Amino acid sequence: MIQEYQLRILPEIAANEQKLKEYLSKEKGLNLRDITATRILKRSIDARQRTIFVNLKVRAYIKEMPQEDEYERTIYNNVEGKPQVIVVGAGPGGLFAALRLVELGLRPIVIERGKDVRERKKDLAQISREHTVDPESNYSFGEGGAGAYSDGKLYTRSKKRGNVDKILNVFCQHGASTSILVDAHPHIGTDKLPRVIENMRNTIIECGGEVHFQTRMDALIIENGEVKGIETNTGTTFLGPVILATGHSARDVYRWLAANNVTIEAKGIAVGVRLEHPAMLIDQIQYHNKNGRGKYLPAAEYSFVTQAEGRGVYSFCMCPGGFIVPAASGPEQVVVNGMSPANRGSRWSNSGMVVEIQPEDLENEELKMRNEELAAKQDEQLMVLNPNLKSSQLSEINSQLLSVLHFQEELERQCWLQGGRRQTAPAQRMLDFTRKKLSYDLPESSYSPGLISSPLHFWMPSFINKRLSLGFQQFGRSSHGFLTNEAVMIGVETRTSSPVRIIRDKDNLQHERSKIGCTIEMPALYKDMTASQNLEVQRIQRGIPNKKCITDTLELIGLSNAGKKRVANFSLGMKQRLGLALALINNPDLLILDEPLNGLDPQGIVELREILSHLNKKYGITMLISSHILDELEMIATRYGFIHQGQMSEEITAEKLQEKLKKYISLDVENIGLATITLEQKLHTENFKVMDDHTIYLYDFVNESSLVATTLIQEGVILNKMNISNVSLENYYLSLIKGVESHV
Repeated sequence: MIQEYQLRILPEIAANEQKLKEYLSKEKGLNLRDITATRILKRSIDARQRTIFVNLKVRAYIKEMPQEDEYERTIYNNVEGKPQVIVVGAGPGGLFAALRLVELGLRPIVIERGKDVRERKKDLAQISREHTVDPESNYSFGEGGAGAYSDGKLYTRSKKRGNVDKILNVFCQHGASTSILVDAHPHIGTDKLPRVIENMRNTIIECGGEVHFQTRMDALIIENGEVKGIETNTGTTFLGPVILATGHSARDVYRWLAANNVTIEAKGIAVGVRLEHPAMLIDQIQYHNKNGRGKYLPAAEYSFVTQAEGRGVYSFCMCPGGFIVPAASGPEQVVVNGMSPANRGSRWSNSGMVVEIQPEDLENEELKMRNEELAAKQDEQLMVLNPNLKSSQLSEINSQLLSVLHFQEELERQCWLQGGRRQTAPAQRMLDFTRKKLSYDLPESSYSPGLISSPLHFWMPSFINKRLSLGFQQFGRSSHGFLTNEAVMIGVETRTSSPVRIIRDKDNLQHERSKIGCTIEMPALYKDMTASQNLEVQRIQRGIPNKKCITDTLELIGLSNAGKKRVANFSLGMKQRLGLALALINNPDLLILDEPLNGLDPQGIVELREILSHLNKKYGITMLISSHILDELEMIATRYGFIHQGQMSEEITAEKLQEKLKKYISLDVENIGLATITLEQKLHTENFKVMDDHTIYLYDFVNESSLVATTLIQEGVILNKMNISNVSLENYYLSLIKGVESHV
């Protein structure tokens, strides 16, 4: 018989199987001799109170032994001779992608720029001993990726990631301890991972796949908008569909994508420092005991999160009983990361302490941290990847797509300079940092290349250090003893995630080359072709595989019945619709329309307006419409941008614009000067504007026009005419550009 129980017990009972059996016998009324075995299914620690409890889900075997395996095996069949798929990168993402390909009956070809997991160790040792970083073999590059020598967690708080049990079972199948199936916060350990990674590689090879080390992808092979394979630094070309699993540090890959028109976008990252406490202190704080964790509890973890000036400040990748390591991937960089062995037995505990940064934050000049020398270097790197790039394209790539990457690079370079141009890391005691004091000495640290005292509060961007300081103070209030000078801040932690995102289709996860449609004034159409034939030409040019998109698009814009009609016989309104269809055929997220209403009769304008509203509301398409027909824009637009002489004069929402297009009193008077003085001194308002035709627009007292008239007449102002009107969009625009010109 098998019984399962939910238990809340003391750590000393949870740590000993015999004591656990005795507890079950006493509390559940079981005969001790009948309990032949126990198996812990789930384990977590409740340290919220002074008395620490362990929560267990236990399976008790009564008069029988366990028959089932502790983990579920995945069957990997031989895939020799099957279609091959190129996997770029042998980190966690690449290895699991390769194993999944084998499951699906496809042959993975894994390409890894670094060395195998054992050979990497020699290069890692050189970083600490010689302060030299091999750009192809380091803590980020090589078999296992950054996950092999970091404290990568095997759990997630995200609800969007799906079930992780499959991943944990695959790890166990390749040599990881089955405890990772049990613990609420599973951890393999940096000392155990290399063997697991080797076993995963061996599975790939034994099933007919390939793994190539010291082979770097230099370029994707793209033909007609489709990826056909990769080119490598060895001169070997690998053909087949490509999975990019290049990780957060493959900056050469990001630059190649940006320079070669593969759709990417800048994304937010988190930046900060590594914070290291004595492990005993964290144990004392978290377990509420001056003696620390004792014999039966693991090294204590913590997790902190708060908001500071509108941005998140939080702990990241906490490593109890771990080490801080030099994680740079190239010259003139100092980057730190944390890792821990399986037993988590070191004298220190560390965590990333980071501040959220969004791409829009980098519009601040202080945060750009970009000088002319670096800008020239960045342009040179992109030109090597694509010599055909123009200066305007270089500027756009650097400022929009790679802005966060540049910020990362420069912060790491500043850290290297502050560290003495070695892998020595700049550091500061925690409390000194919050008080903006230089630390004249530093505590002993696990960071083997060594520390150098540095005023992090001074040279790190204020956006980061100010929010970190506020966060530390908050964490100190919520956890007494955490904010202390026994803790040391070691800079910088920047590689929390990739600074760019490759845009992918949400359904098939394929990279998207383009999700933009556009039409400029009169669409370019083949007059002797039908509407369907014009769309077919566009479909082929864009590499859209399914012909059904033609009939779907014609139906969408109301031309289903005209699909076989020659364009030469189309009305102007039908031609405009067909131009819109050409822009919509690739199902764009963004639709750019330049003067779409040109030449249309009133009925055609109404019809096109209805189509655009339908596209926006039903399909969520964002539209950028350029037009001089302002009253039509007023009926459809949700946001306005006013452009004058090539410059954006103003950007405003429809709601705020409507507030400005409010009613006003139009005053036609003989004496402008006396009238304005009267309005200011007698009616106490300055909310008016004197127009070029010597009329006054008064925006106050709209509902008290008789008071305005009486006051002006009493003061001797000759009032010829007074009307109540609305500001038109056209007049608002004209007044706006005149205001711009007056400041030129």
